This record gives sequence, structure tokens and C-alpha cells, in this order.
Amino acid sequence: MASATKKAPRAERRRRNRRPKACRLCRTRKVRCDYQQPCGTCVLRDHPQLCGYDGISIAFQELSHFAVKSPTIQSTSKAPCSSQSPCLETPRQDGVDGATSRSGTLPNEVLDILDHVATNATASRETDADTGQVTFVGRRAHATLFRTLLEYLPKKTLPLPNSVEAIFGVTNRTISQPFVSLWNTTARVTIGDIMRSLPSAETCLRYYSSYQQVSHPFFPVIHDLGAFERNLCAVLERLVAQTEESSSSSTQLAGDLPRAELAGYALLFAVLASGCQCCLVAEDDNQLALSSRVFVACSFECLSIANMFVSPSPSTIQANLILASVICNDGNPGVTMSMLGMAAQQAQGLGMHTRCECLCSSPTCECLETVQPIWRAIMILDSRLSLTYDRVPVTTLSESYDHIQSLNCASRLEFWNCSFSLHRLQLQWQSLGSKTTHTSIPVKIIESYLKHTDQLGRFALSDKSALCNPSSVQATLEQLLFTLHLNFFEGTLHLHAAISPLHSTTKRVRHFHAATSNFCLVIKSYLKLWRLSPIAKLSWDVIRAFKSSAIMLAAFEVILRDNLSGGVLKQLAKLMENGESLRTWRDDPVPSSCQAGVETLRRLLALRYPSPVADPDDG
Repeated sequence: MASATKKAPRAERRRRNRRPKACRLCRTRKVRCDYQQPCGTCVLRDHPQLCGYDGISIAFQELSHFAVKSPTIQSTSKAPCSSQSPCLETPRQDGVDGATSRSGTLPNEVLDILDHVATNATASRETDADTGQVTFVGRRAHATLFRTLLEYLPKKTLPLPNSVEAIFGVTNRTISQPFVSLWNTTARVTIGDIMRSLPSAETCLRYYSSYQQVSHPFFPVIHDLGAFERNLCAVLERLVAQTEESSSSSTQLAGDLPRAELAGYALLFAVLASGCQCCLVAEDDNQLALSSRVFVACSFECLSIANMFVSPSPSTIQANLILASVICNDGNPGVTMSMLGMAAQQAQGLGMHTRCECLCSSPTCECLETVQPIWRAIMILDSRLSLTYDRVPVTTLSESYDHIQSLNCASRLEFWNCSFSLHRLQLQWQSLGSKTTHTSIPVKIIESYLKHTDQLGRFALSDKSALCNPSSVQATLEQLLFTLHLNFFEGTLHLHAAISPLHSTTKRVRHFHAATSNFCLVIKSYLKLWRLSPIAKLSWDVIRAFKSSAIMLAAFEVILRDNLSGGVLKQLAKLMENGESLRTWRDDPVPSSCQAGVETLRRLLALRYPSPVADPDDG
């Protein structure tokens, strides 16, 4: 008993020497801690739930399941999907493939970076070193947010002499010039001069078939393809009949033709340019890039002669929109913005922005098909560009139209019903740029947009949606494209919610990890799409969503030194290591933004995963 009483004081002294350390947040900040649970410092800083003393913070034990508990990002539908088909993936999960890697990053580290982004993100106007083009990018754009992260990254992250705008593909760095005539401006151009630019009838049909299968389903500008096909066949028959250069129609002056016929030729050349571009990507034949640009010039020549600026028509607007899409895919989104504004003004002049009359003829109609087809195409292109540049949309929206309610009332939802609702939502989000900035957007507004995207994802997963169980290759492509764009927009909303200082500390951290999960799903959808369709290599909008997600996610991983992607970026690093070349058909005459963005991503992945990635200074 005596020996036992002697050992007790030594045990007490040992416990006093091993006094518990301060909580993790106080140790990181190097401030005094009162060793309570929660401590007084964490209570004063309004985050008592983040206070923890053990090896893994209590907060991160909660964050590992936040995707299930958070009302803004939890799964809202359990629609059965066939195990044989790739179900529509939603961002309501922690990490990717079950990865939970949140415990390696402290909340205050994330908040310090987010506060830095919120403070330093400003709109920019830069001049491209190679092309001399001036580009304006708003403060909510991904390019601007990435610019603020460069202070945390090594100096050689950006390949010289590229700017951040070039990395994100918002500069004009290729040779498409639709406003330059291929003919002598002092001579009168004949229709024979223009028609001689057409290839053989078989090649024209091949280009049209490519347009019909690859481009048109995801950007439907021509509402009546049957009428266009009949006109195409008539032109090709005339082309075959004109075997001799001295025929009367071959020498007919283009200025003497009716404007409607010239507008039809302009639309024909625009479709051939788009189809040739699709063949270029599918067949990996870079020589077709020049043919596509020749078709663009021919189409614009017809539009100029038809006097589209003074006498616009549905055909001239359609040709203008298809040309804008081709030029955008060629790496010239700035030119596309100019053409989009012109098309929107002309369409409004023709009354195309007004709603169609529905079969129900109800004044309170909530049917889905109430938007003019050409105006719908304008809104789609406007949604893509305004979100990328963070600019105010050029199209107008009806305040009384509730597209979410329309989806709820519909008995059957197709791809374009869900996709167009997403474009509408993006346009509404971008329209806030004229009233406020991302640092002052009220919390309720961001939460409402997240709620709407969540509802949109729920409708896409429901039994009445064609996206839930795709039964064909085209349906699978539609599902992947919708998933990619939905996750990218929702990830963007979560990222802005994390940046906003108006949110609570806990919500900002949760929104940040929700954004990284969304960006992971964007990458996964893109990698699946890459194997199935040339649209993944062709569409500037799809490439932009993938590239922005991958670069932002890789930058955060490098800065935080944590695995936020659950192995997705590591898989991407291996795929890029096996790639033969970074050059593409867009890289003539100067290195395109596509190459600059891929090289930047390579350098970021080399910093994060140095072993599987080649030397970033190579190539």
C-alpha cells in the first residue's frame, strides 16, 4: 500500500507534463487556447464545431459525409438506372469513386485561399502577345479566379508567353477570318467563282452527313432539315450538270441573283464548314482545317452580297449562327461574341424573341416548346459565352416564364428540354453581373440557384426523362453532355458560394469541397465522352468546361497539397503522359489556347504527380 501511494504523485506529475496541446486551429494560428471543448478562441471566431484536439479534426469527420447531409447538395432522386448504362452522375457525393480525402486539409487553409481570391479577383483587360487582340474577362470568370491563385503557384506554371486568357481559351489565336474576301475586291464576283469552291457532290454529302450527326444534335440552328436537304440536292444536281465553265449559270453575277437564293448559298457553305470541321476531328486530318476556313469565307461572301446587314432573314441569321459556332470551335470565341450580338439584334428586329403560340392556346401556358427555334439557338450560344467571359448576356429573358415548373408539368422530358432549361438558368445567373459582383451576391440568391440546379438534376434522373436510361449511342452522348454541363455550372456556383464572405465559415468549406466534387465529375464525363464522339475534341464549350475544371482542381491540389480528386487527376496525368503530341488543328498559324491550356495542365499535374508525368519543360 505504501509503495502504491508513492507512485501516485509521480503519475500525477507525468500527467501534468503531458498537458494536452492546443486545438488544431489555435496551433495553426499560433494563438492562446484554453483547452476547453470547444475552446474560447473558436467560440469567439464563430466556428466552435471546428474545434478539435485529436489527430483528425471533428469538423472533417463531419465533412466526410457532408454530401449526404447537406440539403443543397444531397441526392434528391433515386430513380432506378440500368447497371448496363452509364447513369446520370450527380455531384452529391464526397470526392469521386468513394474517395474521402478531406482530412488532409485544415479549414483555415482553405479559407485563407478563398479570402485571397475574394479580395484580389478583379476584371481584367489584356492584350494577347501573339495576336494583339484585347480581351475583357469579368471577375467571376474561371480565368480570373485562376489568376488570383498564381501567387501560390511556382513562377513557371504558365508557359511563356501565354496569358491567363490564352490558357483558358478566351482569346482569338487562330486564322479564321470570315470578314476577308478571297476574291479581288475590284472585280464583280460571279456565282461561278463562289460555286467553284465546292468539292465534289460525294464530298459535300459526306460533310453534310457529318454535320447532321455530330454538330446539329447539340446546336440545332436549322429547324427544318428536310427542306435544307431538298435544297442541297437541287444545288448538287446543278453542280453536276455544270461540267463546262462557259455555262450561263456559271458566269452569272452573284449580285444579279435574288437575295433569298444567295442566303441559301450562305447557309449551305456554313453547313459544309461545320461538317468539314467535324470530319477534320473524326478523321484526324489537319488538311481539312483549310477547307473549313475556305467554306467560312465563301459563306460570308454570300452574306455580304445578300446585304445581310440591311436585309436580314431567317436564312442569314442561321448562317451567321453556324459560322459563329465554327469560328468558336476554331479557337476564336471573341469573334463569335461579335457575330452573336449581330444575330441577336437582327432576330429581335424580326420578332424572333417573342414566344411561339402553343397548341393549348392558354395565356398562362407553361409548355416547353414556346421559344422560337432560332432564338433558342441564340440563347444557347449566349449562355455558353457569357458564362465563360463573365459578361452580361445579350439576350432577354421572360420574367414570367418558370422553366422549372414547365419541366415538372411535362409528361416526357427529352435532352433539349433539360439542356435548354440549364442554359436559361445560366443566363439568369449571368444577368446578375449587371447588378452586383460575386463578393456581394446575397446568400439566398446563390442557394436558390443551387436549389434550381438540384431540381434540374432530379428531373433528369426521373423516370420520365430520356437521360435516365439511354438506349442508344446518341442518348448516351446526350446524357454525358448534360451531365458535364450541369456539374460544371453547379461546381461554379459552389465555388462562388465558397468565395463569398457572406456565408458562414462552415458553409464556405462545404461549398468548396462540393465544387471540387463537381469538377471531378466534369473530368470523368469528359473522359467518357472522349472515347465515344468527336464532339469532345471539337466543341469549344465542352473543351472549355473540361479544361477549366481540370486546371482549377489541379491548382487547388498543388496549393493545398491534398488529394481532392480521389485519383481522377492521377488518371488524367497518365493519359496525358501517353499522348503523342499536344499540337492540334487549331495550332496554325500560332500556338492555340488549346495547346497552352493543355501545357499548363501538364505542368500542374507534374507538380502534383511528378512520377507519371513527363518533364513539364519538354514538348
